[in-house]
Amino acid sequence: MRLALSHVRPDDFDTVKAVSELDLEAIASYFQPELPTVASCSELQT
Repeated sequence: MRLALSHVRPDDFDTVKAVSELDLEAIASYFQPELPTVASCSELQT
């Protein structure tokens, strides 16, 4: 997940801190589609 956050611009960190852990996983899967979080996010959306 840290790899995904490394792609977030420093200006966005305040927003990242504000989101919940589930939202954070969604952000991680958005930036790093290969992360295992993709599977859990798909289950949550279903």
